[in-house]
Amino acid sequence: MKFFLVAGERSGDLHGSRIVEELRKQFPGASFQGWGGDRMVQAGVTLKKHYRDTATMGFLEVLKKLSYFKALIQECKDHIGSFQPDAVVFIDFGAFNLRVAPQVKALQIPIFYFITPKVWAWNRKRAYKLQNLTDHRLVILPFEVDFFRERNIEATYVGNPLTERIHNFLPNTTFREQNSLDDRPIMALLPGSRKQEVNRILPVLLEIIDSEPDFQWVLSGVRNLPESLYQKAIDKKVPIVWEDSYNLLAHAHTAIVASGTATLETALFNIPQVVVYRTSALSAWVVRLVIKIPFVSLPNLIAGREVIPEQLQGNCTSTKVLEKFWVLQREEGRKHQMDGYQEIQDKLGKKDTPSEVATYIATTLKA
Repeated sequence: MKFFLVAGERSGDLHGSRIVEELRKQFPGASFQGWGGDRMVQAGVTLKKHYRDTATMGFLEVLKKLSYFKALIQECKDHIGSFQPDAVVFIDFGAFNLRVAPQVKALQIPIFYFITPKVWAWNRKRAYKLQNLTDHRLVILPFEVDFFRERNIEATYVGNPLTERIHNFLPNTTFREQNSLDDRPIMALLPGSRKQEVNRILPVLLEIIDSEPDFQWVLSGVRNLPESLYQKAIDKKVPIVWEDSYNLLAHAHTAIVASGTATLETALFNIPQVVVYRTSALSAWVVRLVIKIPFVSLPNLIAGREVIPEQLQGNCTSTKVLEKFWVLQREEGRKHQMDGYQEIQDKLGKKDTPSEVATYIATTLKA
C-alpha cells in the first residue's frame, strides 16, 4: 500500500505524522511519501518538499508570490503522479490542495481530505467544488457536519486532534526552574507561528509588557522562524519559551493569543485568554468583504457565542487588549470563560482523531 500526504504548515506536519503512525497499524509495510515537515520524516515519510518552502498567509502575501506557488502546485502534482499512491491524504492547506486535487482525481486516486477548507466561512459555494474534487471529507469541528449535511454533502466528524493531545500531555514539573521563572503567576503571550503574524502582533505585546512591567510575562517562540524576529523581546529580557507552548499554557494564569489553532489549545488547557490579530490592510479589507462568520477564534465558533474577547486589526492595541485582559483577572470574568470552555469541550467529545482517520481510510480502501 502506498500513501501520499500533503501538509503545508507546522500543525499539518504534526497531524500527518500521527496519521502515518496509525496507518502503519492498519497497513504494515506501507510506504509513505509527502509534503510536510520534520515530524512526518520522523514518522517514516519520504519528504518531497518541506512546509517552510510553502507556508504563507493572507491574500496580499499569496498575490506577491503567485508564479512561485503555481510552480509549487505543478511540482506536487508531478510528485504524486510519479509515486502513483493508492490514496492521497490532504491535510488542511486548502488554497494549495484544492489546486492539486483535479489531477489526482483524473488519475482515479482516492482523495481523503482531513481538515477541509473553511468553506463555511466564506464563498460557501466552494462546498460543492470540494464535493466534486474529493472523495471523503474528514472534519474536526462538529458544526461542519451540519453545514455539509444542509447541502447534501457527506462529511464525517473524526474528533479534534487537540483534545487527545492535550488530554495526554504531562506538564514538566521543573518548567519554571528550567526557564528561570519565579513563583509569580505566568501571563503567556503567543504571537503566532508565522513570520507575518509575529511581525505584526509582537510589537503590540511588547507595548503591553512595557505598560504592565510587574506581571511575569512569558513569550512563546518557534524555532522555524529567524530569531531576529524576537530580537526586541530579547533586548528587553522578556523570557522566551522556545517550542514548548503546551508547558507554557499548562503553567499559565492568563494568556494573550494570536487567532489560530492556539486559541483552541488555550481553551482546552482551561486558561483564560484574549484573542488578538493583525494582518495587512489589504488582506483585512478582503476578509471583511468575504467572511460570513461572526467570530474568528475557534472556541467562539464552536460555542456559537462570544466566550473569548477578540481584539482584531484596529482594536488590536495595547490599551484595548489590556482592558479585556483585566476583566480576566476578576472572578466573574474567569468564570464566564470557564463555563464556555466546558461547553466547547462537551461538543468536541473525546475521540482519538488519528486513529479515527486511519480506521476510516482503512475501512474505505478495504471495502
